[in-house]
Amino acid sequence: MVIPVSTVEDGHSGSSESRDGSPTRRTLTVGRAFQINYTFLSGGICRLAMANVQRVSLFVLLASVTEMVLVAVSWRLWFGVSEFPSVPVASFGIQRPAAAALFLMSCGVLSLCSYREWRTGQAKRATEFFAFACVAFGGLSVVLNLHCLQAWHWLFLLICGVRLCPAELQGPVLRTGIAGIYLFAGLSRFGFPSGGGMTQQLVQWWCDTLGHQPVPAQKTLLCHAANVMEFCCGLLLLFPRTRRLGVGLATLLHFGLLIALGPWGLAHNQPVLIWNFWFLLAIPLLFWPRDASSLSLVKSAVAIIALLPGLAGACGWIDAWPGWQLYSPQPGSAQLFVQPDALKMLPRGLQEHVGPPSFEGDWCAVRVDDWSLEACGAAIYPDEEFQAEVIVECIRRLKPGQFRVVVERPQRPRWWRRDVMRSGNVEDLPRLGGVVGL
Repeated sequence: MVIPVSTVEDGHSGSSESRDGSPTRRTLTVGRAFQINYTFLSGGICRLAMANVQRVSLFVLLASVTEMVLVAVSWRLWFGVSEFPSVPVASFGIQRPAAAALFLMSCGVLSLCSYREWRTGQAKRATEFFAFACVAFGGLSVVLNLHCLQAWHWLFLLICGVRLCPAELQGPVLRTGIAGIYLFAGLSRFGFPSGGGMTQQLVQWWCDTLGHQPVPAQKTLLCHAANVMEFCCGLLLLFPRTRRLGVGLATLLHFGLLIALGPWGLAHNQPVLIWNFWFLLAIPLLFWPRDASSLSLVKSAVAIIALLPGLAGACGWIDAWPGWQLYSPQPGSAQLFVQPDALKMLPRGLQEHVGPPSFEGDWCAVRVDDWSLEACGAAIYPDEEFQAEVIVECIRRLKPGQFRVVVERPQRPRWWRRDVMRSGNVEDLPRLGGVVGL
């Protein structure tokens, strides 16, 4: 059996001449054809393997560039120029602008090193050094102001920490950790009643946009379905054989969130939109195509460690954002109410976020969370102790009887049941126990 060949090979065209000068048609045996195909496929596999090695570098590059954009959007929070009170965990005598500047410089150099790794396919020690610098200076910014521990910043610190692991573990640990975000974010919204908070707002917006007005039971079912969808997205991304479906579902999820939360929808804050857009790019990059390399049992167990923050958050051992309780109604809160004649004693920026008297007569609700979005460009940290610390700073000029604080704490594990405390005394408020000065 022979196969006609019309391609150029060894400097000759597909047609050649015989010894007597007459044209002849070159032929190729099946064995020769298989040899050429094997050479082509083996080269493609090598290039794919190289892509798997460089994938982490490109992922870190995308993460560091996005982190710099997010810090730039919320720069007033990081550089301490906002009127919004800061809540330090410790004080080392270092100014917040200096820590933020060092962090941004480390992110910039890490981006350059990751770009070089992606182009060359060779790991560099400099990349590990500046990944460590990002963890150090990014963590320092959090220590100087707990408000900086935004969910997107926490994820970037974890990514930089994973970059310090052995090369063969970086991809599996990153994929497991990213899948865990979907798992525990969806899981954190299950409870009774369901459909509260951001999930209900998203469902209501989509129903209004599509011209459908569901009854309350249908709306609750849709909220459950949205939570199940996100949870299933994490499960699909967790296992190699189902990652193709997981990538498709995650793309659909974030595309829908960008539409609903964008300026044409609920007009959410910019960091949330940027972070969702990052996921839209990062998920296909990290999970597609599927990594064909296999892991030993020990390395698989190490990769599962990436799920520990979510497990700790689900058990209530750590705060909501470090535990991936995103858009979750679980965290506690502290709400401030002030007498109308005492509103002028509040910080000037906060006075613009006061509602009309509607709480038990003459009390005005003060939206400290809205002030955080305006003054810092970032959401308020979802923890009742943090919010109580902010409120204490806001009411320093008020006298007892002019304010009231309502603090809600979730009961674990039935978080939808709340312990509610109402107090007009600062000493009764929950405070961060670890605030020290060094």
